[in-house]
Amino acid sequence: MLGVGLSCVGLSFSDFCALTPDEFNAVCQEWHRRQTELYRSDWERTRFIAFYSTLPHAKDPDNFRMHDLVKFEWEKSEAKVVPTKKDIETMKERFK
Repeated sequence: MLGVGLSCVGLSFSDFCALTPDEFNAVCQEWHRRQTELYRSDWERTRFIAFYSTLPHAKDPDNFRMHDLVKFEWEKSEAKVVPTKKDIETMKERFK
């Protein structure tokens, strides 16, 4: 944990020692979220450049979309759950 706190997250030794385990966990989660955001934005920027580089060569430029080049794992839509009438009635009863 010390290595992650000092080298990856960039905490000083005194800051690391002052954190409780729950605080350190929160810091690590936020650091991981930020790193994931940077990773994704880099790939999305790369796709943007590739899209506009290939657009002049597309057979049908009007129907050519960025997602036609590559769709990232984090963009895949989850199956939408459509509530049934029974589910809606149950929710209405709960929140009366």
